[in-house]
Amino acid sequence: GNQNSESMRQKKTVAALHGFQVVPIYEPAEEVAGDYYDFRQTPNGNWLVCIADVTGHGVPAALTVGMLKALLSEAASRWDDVTLIMRFINLHLTELTLPEQFATMVLVKVQPDSGTFDYLSAGHESSWLLRQDGHVEELRSGGLIAGILPNADWQVETQSLRTGERLLLVTDGATEARDPSEEMFGRQRLIEALQATGDETPEHAALQIRAVIERFQNGQPVLDDLTLLLIELEPANPTN
Repeated sequence: GNQNSESMRQKKTVAALHGFQVVPIYEPAEEVAGDYYDFRQTPNGNWLVCIADVTGHGVPAALTVGMLKALLSEAASRWDDVTLIMRFINLHLTELTLPEQFATMVLVKVQPDSGTFDYLSAGHESSWLLRQDGHVEELRSGGLIAGILPNADWQVETQSLRTGERLLLVTDGATEARDPSEEMFGRQRLIEALQATGDETPEHAALQIRAVIERFQNGQPVLDDLTLLLIELEPANPTN
């Protein structure tokens, strides 16, 4: 009944997955969007987090997003390895979409028990890692965009994530948000916004970063979908 749909809505705001949290902020520019995010459990019990930005807008982009969702779901049910998952998605995306349809993507496999994550970027906007000392590390875009070459390959970076550290994934709708004078929000402001949220809960931190971008936009009409995902490990021994 009603309670169930309420709890589903709650899940959308904060996904408290085993041992870590993902807070999504998702704002499509139109009714149908070309941004996509998802999280899935792999056969080994790890979590796969995905953020993607499909070319174009409107219905063609939405169809590619639908395909991406199906491919990710299938791949995550088969494999635990981000490279194998990416290869599968890319191969089928290349086969099934029009030549001008492709996607930039980030796949992150989080292992809450060991506090490590594998990071793979297919030509996507950089991601940002907020360390315990307040320093922010850039995880760069790497590899080819998905959906262009059937047998492309990608580098995977493995990183540690300690309790209280955060990983911020964004689409370029965040960095390319513009103010009334057409200036872009850019990466430096994003880094500073992330650093300023160190003491907040993950949920408040994500909302606060969004608020900083919105203040910068200062009423400018939004031209692109905007997606932020904030990932944080939970303390190993919760006190309650």
